[in-house]
Formats: sequence, structure tokens, C-alpha cells
Amino acid sequence: MNKFLTILFLTTSYLTFGQKENNIYNQDKETVIEYFRAETINGKLDFELNMKDDKAPFYRVGNILYNRKDFGILLWSQAIKRTEKFSIKEAIKLWEEIKQRKLSKPEKKAFKKGFKMELENPKMNKKADSEFDSDFINYIKAKWERQAYEKTDLPKFKKMNSFYKQLSKRNEGILADEFLKVPDSDFLFAHYLDTKLKWNSFNRGRDKLSVEEVISKTLQENPDKNEMLVFYYKTIFASILNNQRSIEPYEKNIDFKKLELNTQESSILFLCAMRHLGNQMSGYSTGNFPKNCFRADLFLTKMPTFNGKLYYEFDLPEFDDFPIKIDKRYPKVSFKQRFIPEFEKAKADYMKCLNNKN
Repeated sequence: MNKFLTILFLTTSYLTFGQKENNIYNQDKETVIEYFRAETINGKLDFELNMKDDKAPFYRVGNILYNRKDFGILLWSQAIKRTEKFSIKEAIKLWEEIKQRKLSKPEKKAFKKGFKMELENPKMNKKADSEFDSDFINYIKAKWERQAYEKTDLPKFKKMNSFYKQLSKRNEGILADEFLKVPDSDFLFAHYLDTKLKWNSFNRGRDKLSVEEVISKTLQENPDKNEMLVFYYKTIFASILNNQRSIEPYEKNIDFKKLELNTQESSILFLCAMRHLGNQMSGYSTGNFPKNCFRADLFLTKMPTFNGKLYYEFDLPEFDDFPIKIDKRYPKVSFKQRFIPEFEKAKADYMKCLNNKN
């Protein structure tokens, strides 16, 4: 079973040529240029093509992961650096002339990284383990490339398949205990990656990355479990919010002990509920107050209770703060500073409706 994503540390094995090719680095600049022009496309210097049979989908250089295309550019940059005849500006210009296109931002970063690195001594490829199962990554990759994935029916995908199937039904079934329990890290990362690809789908022009580029960038983030869990629970409660018209009043108690959630996890779940359901309660409670309070009362019957308490009666425990990216356009923010005020507002706004009845 392929438990880990296999990635390779940079080695100079890709830059090792026969004696004849090595001699090219001792030639004059014009000869070197002609050699690079001839070998960059479908030749010895077409590293992306030469790596096509590699099983590793990503390559590690230090703490940075590259997809095959960008890693090939990095290797090309190192190869031309070895000639000691070009500045980085000249090298970029030559690459763009040969390829007849400009480097993208990620490609240029890879190019500069390769040009600035010191070449390592030749050695065998050394494998490293990623934290996440590559099968889950390939599952999401296939989904976004609209391709069938042959491992979809494996037992390890049972919970994820069930989750997405239930999510498509657009009803309160998504609040079943099996979905509210914390998934394993592979599932959480796959869902987090899926969200990042959704964000990317709304980008336009040069800001829109390929599926592989988004995967590589997300792996480089090495997201924290808390942040991934927020994205997971937000998806659940956003589904309840978006489909409230198809949900009849019902009783659902979210029992944190039964779900085996610790204080950190239960706090994240509750505040994610407030992010979506709580904001809706605020809207119903304050819009055309007090005539619209009946909408808040109805929506309350569609909301779960938390440890047997209605949301405005719930006492939020102390838990550790952490940074989270809410909007792709802005840097990460404090989870507590962004989410707790939304809970407090949802509670205060509905209390006005309750007090108006008395």
C-alpha cells in the first residue's frame, strides 16, 4: 500500500551527461547557446520530458515542493549556471526565447532557486515521506481533471466517498455523527486541497494555476490540522445554511463527548456552526426587527443543540488560538479574533427577539 507521497531530493544525477556533453561547458558562449537551443526541446536538456517515467509526482528541494514542470525548469537553470557564462537575467531571456513564452511566477521562482543553489555532489536519489497519503491527493487531482480514479473503491476512501455523497443530497443528514467526528489527516488534507482548488477555479488570467501547481503550493503550506478542521466543519454547516429551505424542523444534539472531540476540536466545530448558522440567526433577528423574529424562531428549530444547549446558552470553553486563511486575497488571521465575535453577535441579536417577547 502506498501510504506516503513519494518525493525526491534534488540530485545532480539529472545533470550528469556523457563526456561529450560535459565538454560543452568548456566551449565559447555562442557554442553553448546553440547547444542549449538544440537540446532544450525534446533533447538532453528537456528535463520534464526526461522525468516522464518517474513515479514521484512532486520533488522536494529543501522545504519546497515542485511539480515535474517547475522542477524541470529548476534543473535547466542549474545546467546553464554550470557553464558560468550567463547572468540570471541572460539565462531567463534565453529560456524564454527558446520556449517562445514568458516564465510564470511559480516557474520564475523555480528558475531563480535553481540558479542560486550550489550544486550538490552526485548521489543516489533519496526518498522522503510526506505526511499525507498520495492516493488521497490523486483522488482529488483526478476529480478536478475529470478523470476516473481506479482506487476510488478502496476501503480507505469509504468515509470520504460517503461524505461527498451525503453532501450532494443537500439535507440535514450531513449532521450525522459519522460526519461530525474528526476525520483522519489524509481525508482532512484531501478536503482542504479540494477547497483550495475551488478557490483557484475562480481565478482568472495569470492568477489561475494548474491543478498540479495548486497541489504543489498547498503541500508547501503544510497546513495545520486545526486549520484543515475548520475548512471541513465550515463545509458541513454551510451546507445546512444553503439548504435550509429543504430542511424540516428536527431535533439534533451534537454531543461532543459521544463524538470523542477534545476541547479544541469541539470549539472549532461550534464556532464554525456560528460562522454560518449564527450569522443567519443575526440576519433574521435584526432585519426588520421585530417583525422578522419569527424567521429566527423557525430557523432555530432547524439548528442543532450543542451538549444539550441551544447555541445562545452554550458556554464556549478556553482553547488555543491559531492562524487561518479565510480569504485567498488576504493573509492569515487569528481564528479567535475572527470567529468568536460572530458567535457573540449571533447570541446578542437573537436575545433581542427573545426579550421582545417578554
